[in-house]
Amino acid sequence: MRVIATSSGPVERFRRAAADTTVVVERHLLHVVRVPEEAIAGLVVPVAFVVLFAYVFGSAVVLPGGGSYREFLMPGIFTQSMTLMCTAMAVAVATDRTSGFLDRLKSLPMARSAALGGHVLSVMLHAVLSLLTMGVLGYLVG
Repeated sequence: MRVIATSSGPVERFRRAAADTTVVVERHLLHVVRVPEEAIAGLVVPVAFVVLFAYVFGSAVVLPGGGSYREFLMPGIFTQSMTLMCTAMAVAVATDRTSGFLDRLKSLPMARSAALGGHVLSVMLHAVLSLLTMGVLGYLVG
């Protein structure tokens, strides 16, 4: 009987790490489907900020030298939303750590980078959806 040695080159290791990361991303997306408050909060809060700062506080702000306050509104809301998304990712990683999820992943034959990579990619997908929504709303607001 002949044993065939399999080599694990860098391409194969990357492919396995990507597959492991995809599994963790799917887990997080299923979590969002099962707990829709997270997705709603990620979309409603930025929309509420755009409406609040555009229509409620917008008339109270006068720029020196003229110009429109709304030109500066969307970049600020984009930055604020992405900061909140990063905070949400940090909370999710801390929750996974305290709940023992990361310990269960350590016992599996998977890439060590998959847990954090999965969190980052799922938050990025959520952020893209949020940015698209805010972009459309920003276009409508002016």
